[in-house]
Amino acid sequence: EAVQNPSLCFSDPQLKAGTATLNALGLPQPVTGGFCSVYQVTSGKTRWAVRCFLHNIKDLRDRYHQISKYLRWSRPKQMVGFEYLPEGIRIRQEWNPVLKMEWVEGDTLNVWVDKHNNDARALRKLDDQLVEVMDSLEKSRIGHCDLQHGNILVNSSGQLRLIDYDGMYVPPLRGRGSHEKGHPAYQHPQREGKDFDEKVDRFSALVIHTSLIALAESQELWRRYYDEDNLIFRRADFQNPDAAPVFQELAGMGGMVAEHAGVLRDACLRRVDQAPRLRELRQGKVKAPEGRMAQIIPLPVSPRSNGKPAKSVNVSTAAAAASAVAGAIKSVVRGTPPAGSRPASAPAAAPKAAPAPAPRAASATAAAPSATFSAQPAPRPAPAKAPAAKPAPKPAAQKHAAPKHAAPKHAAAPAKPSAAPAAKPSGTQPAWLVSTPAQASAPTAASPQRPPAPRPAPPSPPVRVASQSVTASASPPARIASQPATSSAPAGSPSGWLVEWMRPGELNEQHVWKIPVYGTREVQRMFLGIAFGTKQEKFAESFEEKVEDRGYPLGGHRSAITALAFTSDSRFLASSSRDGTVRVWNVQSGREGYAPLEARSGVVAMTLVPDRPMLVAALEDRRLLIWDYGLHRRVIHLEAPDRSPLRAVAVSHDGRYVAAGGDRRRIYVWQTDGGSLVGEIHGTTGRVESLAFTPDARGIVCGTHKARLELYDRDSGDERWSVRTGCGRIRVLATSQRLGGVLGGAAEGTVARWDLSDGSETHRARPTTERLVSLAVSPDAASLLVGSPSGKAYLSDMASNREIALLDDHGGPVTASALPGSGRNAATGAADGTVRLWGVR
Repeated sequence: EAVQNPSLCFSDPQLKAGTATLNALGLPQPVTGGFCSVYQVTSGKTRWAVRCFLHNIKDLRDRYHQISKYLRWSRPKQMVGFEYLPEGIRIRQEWNPVLKMEWVEGDTLNVWVDKHNNDARALRKLDDQLVEVMDSLEKSRIGHCDLQHGNILVNSSGQLRLIDYDGMYVPPLRGRGSHEKGHPAYQHPQREGKDFDEKVDRFSALVIHTSLIALAESQELWRRYYDEDNLIFRRADFQNPDAAPVFQELAGMGGMVAEHAGVLRDACLRRVDQAPRLRELRQGKVKAPEGRMAQIIPLPVSPRSNGKPAKSVNVSTAAAAASAVAGAIKSVVRGTPPAGSRPASAPAAAPKAAPAPAPRAASATAAAPSATFSAQPAPRPAPAKAPAAKPAPKPAAQKHAAPKHAAPKHAAAPAKPSAAPAAKPSGTQPAWLVSTPAQASAPTAASPQRPPAPRPAPPSPPVRVASQSVTASASPPARIASQPATSSAPAGSPSGWLVEWMRPGELNEQHVWKIPVYGTREVQRMFLGIAFGTKQEKFAESFEEKVEDRGYPLGGHRSAITALAFTSDSRFLASSSRDGTVRVWNVQSGREGYAPLEARSGVVAMTLVPDRPMLVAALEDRRLLIWDYGLHRRVIHLEAPDRSPLRAVAVSHDGRYVAAGGDRRRIYVWQTDGGSLVGEIHGTTGRVESLAFTPDARGIVCGTHKARLELYDRDSGDERWSVRTGCGRIRVLATSQRLGGVLGGAAEGTVARWDLSDGSETHRARPTTERLVSLAVSPDAASLLVGSPSGKAYLSDMASNREIALLDDHGGPVTASALPGSGRNAATGAADGTVRLWGVR
């Protein structure tokens, strides 16, 4: 009904001016799928596919939003235009989301191959395009996650285009996992939902590439193995490649087809992330394991069977193979597998032995003095090869046996199982420190199994650095280098993401929206200080509440850390990020103490409410959140009455009030209980960059972009004093009873203290020659922590202005820092999304 009137139902200008394609009855013609209906809308010379959702699938809207935003700036040419419209179509006066995509004409890959099966040159040319597509996707750090014939279109010019981006991976979605596993005829048999990154398409691309080059050599493959839902491979071929006829026939073709089929066959028996890149395979940098293809027996082909494998097999060969398999089974039962190869699998459910990964070298996991916890999945270390045992002479019959998972001749001998069983972190428990993984035990299932993830060893005690004053004649400050154990990470992997998160599930919480009800009032019209006449002014006269229950997927930090804060008892550490997540960590264990908050907008500033499980966060979309992360989880959504962007937040020391300010030269004050607006302060000298309450909570100190520091009365909004600092833009302000004033850090690197009574400067220092990105002062005013853009953080003694320690090796600028009241630790956050905990006692 709605699509019949595009000008009324759509919000997008191009769709409003378009016309929907109609059916024989004159009604819009939908193509309906499992959870959406697609309409074709023609606007001018452009045709669009409009996908309307039939069900409200949790998490799907946010995924589309992130994909649309990322593709706006980084879209390979082989992908179609894609835009997510949160308010795209109006149904019964209510706006609903739609996807707007370019309409592409062309044949799906399987239909195109069926038409060009006798054109070897066209098949090879399309394979060349496939290599370019894969290079473009990985260069853009994109994973399609469901490369298959139905999602690849070939137009009339022979150009390849990718469609259907429902399960796509883009960097902002790192750590969330995938809702789908792709078409079974193109995916690795061990692929799971957590296999979700830019490498996930390598196996599918290898399947399509091998199929195209094989079909270019032999047209008969298409007639024998195509079943209208694949090319030439099926899922059963990947689950047991040694017994698959298609692999045996490709091995008998020789040349590049046999070699690349051997690489695909070997990839089926490895982990999902170990499939090679297509470009490297084409360049000859990747080879099938030596002796691998020699173990495949091409089945005899009878000329009377139209090229199909003959049903009869030589009796002596079959008997010899059966004897070899029986011998292998006996050796497995006795615990003595044949040297140089894996035990063969019997037709019945027999246990299989698999080599366990060897321990990592001690030098690769030296105890790091800092504990690093973050949320991007870490690359699993590849199993180290043990010295190969000298193969025993094989009987003649065994040479012809084709065990189910035969290893190459030079394969490593199975390692002895570790005494401690390997286990993955459970629930919401990440590993505190990446250290030497335990050896995995051998899987016992009959189907290929992924080796268990390494279990981290207990954390090493952090290095303790004396926090006492250092005299001028003392030795240079201690240098503490954070040494994340990333030596086993593959080249090109992002730094700083060290912990693998195993946290499936959803989080349910209640959101309370404070919706203002606006009214008008008569106020005096002022000009040059002279009052004349009146005018109408809009104001918020009351607020209504809208309660909404939301569910969020659990994920991790994927972008720069914007703020860190310790709780009053130093037991927990809160962190916020540009990716829109806020997390609360247990300092003792390094695990998350509470389920995180998914704000769906970047966090600009964040601070904790003293002595309560509550924090306040300012978001990029101009919202202010008061989040109770305790047992009674609740989020209160606030906005400035003038809808101005908020840049800075502060909470009073008694925890009763929260203040926020931003671009409009105003400061707003709310109560933390209920989120009621209790005051406004107008007329600051510039954009509000930083805020802090006075220790008695009766005043609010404000730092502006014009290098001025101002103190206002919280209740009346009157200005007490305003001074020019001469320090430049004040990024951070801090107050406490022991500071004896207000402490501020300027962007150019100066740290100063001012008297709260009149604003006079009482102290000035420059802890480092670098610029200041973040600043933290301990509650007892004894220590100062300064973060710099070079990836270093400087810990100084406030009394002597001496540097105590240098916290080094961050993955980018130190964008956040925090010091607890205990004085035992320091926390830093970096631009790569990592949060580090340091021992400083």
